[in-house]
Formats: sequence, structure tokens, C-alpha cells
Amino acid sequence: MFHLKEIKDNILSFERDHDLSDWKYQGMDIWPILRSLVFVECRNELNSRQNAVKLDWLRKSKRKRVRSFLRKLKVKLAFRDKDLGKTEKSVSKSLKADPTPAHAMFFGSWYFRTTFKGRFINKFFFPLTQIIENKFHLRSIEVEYSTGNKFRSEYKQISDEIEFIDAYEPGSYDESRIKWLKNDSRFTDFFDSLSKLGVPKDMADIMAHKIEKIYRESFRFEQLFSKYQPKMAFCLTFFNEQMFAMLFAASKADVKSIDVGHGFPSDPENLIYNRFGDYPKEGYNTFPDFFWVWDEPVKEAMNQWVQGQDRHQILVGGNPWLDFIIPTLSQESLSPKKVILYTLTVNRPEHFILDAMKKSQDRFEWWVRLHPAISLAKEEVREMFEKNGLTNFNLDEANQLQLPFLLKNCDVHISRNSSSIFESISMGNTPILIDEESINYYSSYIKKDLVKLLPQENDQSLLLAIEQVMNKPKGKNQSSSKSLEALSFLFENFPSELPLKAL
Repeated sequence: MFHLKEIKDNILSFERDHDLSDWKYQGMDIWPILRSLVFVECRNELNSRQNAVKLDWLRKSKRKRVRSFLRKLKVKLAFRDKDLGKTEKSVSKSLKADPTPAHAMFFGSWYFRTTFKGRFINKFFFPLTQIIENKFHLRSIEVEYSTGNKFRSEYKQISDEIEFIDAYEPGSYDESRIKWLKNDSRFTDFFDSLSKLGVPKDMADIMAHKIEKIYRESFRFEQLFSKYQPKMAFCLTFFNEQMFAMLFAASKADVKSIDVGHGFPSDPENLIYNRFGDYPKEGYNTFPDFFWVWDEPVKEAMNQWVQGQDRHQILVGGNPWLDFIIPTLSQESLSPKKVILYTLTVNRPEHFILDAMKKSQDRFEWWVRLHPAISLAKEEVREMFEKNGLTNFNLDEANQLQLPFLLKNCDVHISRNSSSIFESISMGNTPILIDEESINYYSSYIKKDLVKLLPQENDQSLLLAIEQVMNKPKGKNQSSSKSLEALSFLFENFPSELPLKAL
């Protein structure tokens, strides 16, 4: 059984000891992909063993995925696996551009969707598309790349507004290219070192095939860029296979890529966004050109490695969703009792949480909000509460109402490592972090007394921390105009061929 700290140290050590700046696969920079995917894979594996709930997309067989409403996809693959090599050079010329080009394209998944005033929206993209349309009078389009069947009816209502890309699985892989990669000394050294730490040996083969898949899928995104002729491509969570393919395609098509941060830790322990060593001056073609972050502490942390190169920049754009929704929120009482909002990650509630809930039956009402990735586990969590004799919980409204509304009106917010911590701070709360690992991610916020770290994981310590936070006055909501300022910067530097009426 491996430990995540050992994996992190191994990645950083390998990065120091090897020249990785010229490590490419068919012109595609490899190291950012391997570094990110290995870190995420190991982190997810550990999380799955720690009281985890089954993720929504694993609850149904892949064969039962609903694809009928994805047939609206207008982009046809212009190549077949067997003759991919013959068409790679001409694929970007094989499609005619749409009669109505889009200045910006937004790539996301169901993961960040919510219902707002009857509309099924991507909560981070919708505020930005509204600014682009209403302030700059330009067109944008959303591309959904990992649609599941959880929101089948909701997607039917907006299918005309979105381009859907179904999951891409190559009919066959170019095994000669994969063999070349697996025989590369840096590749073998890297995965040999990981296997010594307990990482399964088959991860090398899995990652080699993922590299090939990413390379192949990049041509599909090139076709989209050829069709819509955008100047910019926005994405959420760039560190997955589809978005690495999109980023490589964007670099080939001269489209500026922007990763919109959704609340990630600023401290060095997060290897997805931090602690890159010996970064090439020309940057990587599989990394975003711009990292859109929420606040200055994140920018300061990332600037430590970004400053040494010319390609990638940090852009403080705030939280688009909070900037958009805070002015619409009302102050309301959620319950006659004091409300403790508990936002879960992908794990079940810990035993000390259950004990704290039981001991506060008469005083507090616990509103338990599930992570979007485990929303189908609500009844499973309800059954757990009832088996433990709990009655002071709310699962229904806690998962129906908007999270910013709940954060604004709860009395105390508790969570593990989650983007909701950043949202909670913006809503004037002092959230309670209930795991020791949080100190590695939120140290700057803890020092400023913006969050409270639970000193010990037991019910008495938690109930005492709750009382302490309740006695502390709430701060002010931190809505801003940073999203508009960030978009203005981008549009001024990468203008459309159409006039911008509001700059």
C-alpha cells in the first residue's frame, strides 16, 4: 500500500533528476500529462479506500449509457483509426467553419451543472458567457465532453445550445508508438520508481495507452476549432484525458487556452497546480496558456514556478459563480435550530461526525450536502443516519438549494478538503476543516484566521469548535467584479475580428 506523500516526493525527485523539457510524443509534451494523471490516479485510489462512497458514474454499466441525445453532435470524425496516419495533417482542413463562428468555446461536463431559475447551467461558465454576450456582444458556445445519464431530462431541454462529444474510445491503438514510449528510459525509470513504492506495475501500460488516446483525441478537438474558429478555449479541471487533448489541439490551432480554477488549494502539496521544477522557458503545449485563479494567495503560490517561462500566465479572475449569484441571495432562516452545514467530499460521514450529531440532537440541525460525484448516494447516507438513531439531519433541502444560499444562511460550515471552503470564506464564514491534511493546503488561510482547523478528530473537539465559530461574528460577502476584469484583459489582448462594443 503506497502513501501519497511518498508519491509526491518521488515525482518531485524524478523531475529534479531528469531533463523532461524535450520529452514529447508525436510533438505532444508528455511530462505535464504523466505528472498530473499519476498524482490524481494515486490520490483517487487512496480516497476510494478511505470510507468512500461509490461514484455516480460507476453505478451503472457503461453499456447502459444514454447516447440518444448525444446524436446531435454535428462534428463528424473525418478519420478512421486504421488510416489515422494518412489524415492527421489534413484533418483541420477537412471541415468548413460554422457560418456563425464563436469567439470563445467552453469545455466542461455535467460535474459543474446546477439549476438556476429553471435553467440547467454550468455554474462557472454561465456567468462568463453572459458577460461575453451582454457586455462584448460576441458569441460563445459550450461543449460537453463527459455527459452521463444522471441529468437526461435536463439535457434534453438544452440540447440545442450545446455541442455534445461522446466518450472517445479508439478502435485500436498504435502499438508501435506505445512500445516506443514504454521503452523510453525516462518512462521506465519513472514507473520502476513508482512500483517500488507499491504502485501497481500495470499503471505504466495504462498510462502509455492514455498518452496515445490523448494524442488521437486531440484531432477531434482540432476539428471543433476548425469549425468554430475561436480565439479562446476555456476549460474546467484541465487534468483529465479529454482536456489534455483539447489543450494540445488548442496549441496547434493557435487558440489561447484558459483553465478556470474551481477552488483548488494554493499550498505546495497540490502537484496539479504547483511545485513544478526546471520548467522549460517555452512552456508546455499540454498546459493551459492562462490559469484563472480565485485570489491573490493562489497566484502568489503559482508564480513561484510560472515566472521562469514565457508561455503560461496567472490571471486573478475571482469565482465567476459567486460574483454572479451573491447579489441575488437573500438572508433567510433555514431552521428554528442552529444549522450546521456539512459538505461531504466523496467519503461517508466519519464516526466522530455521527457522534457529534447524536450529542447535539436538541441544539443543532445538520444539513448534509453530498459532493456532486456521489449525489446518487443520498438514500445510502440517509440509511446510515437512521441506523445510528439520528433525527436532526436534513438531506433533501441541503441537496436541492444552491450551495451559496446555504453558505450564506447556515450558522457553521464544516468540510474536508473541498472547494466549498473557498466559497465559504467568500460568504463571510469561518469554515471548520475536519482533517489534519487540510493544514498542508490551507495554511495561509489558517494563519489569517479565515478558517479553523479541527485540532483533534473527535466529537468533543468538533462540538467545541462549532461553539467557538458560532460566537465569532460573520464577515461580509466578498462579491467582486474580477470576472469582468479578467475577461476584459483577455478580450483586449486577443480581440475578435468583430468589434467589441463594450471595451
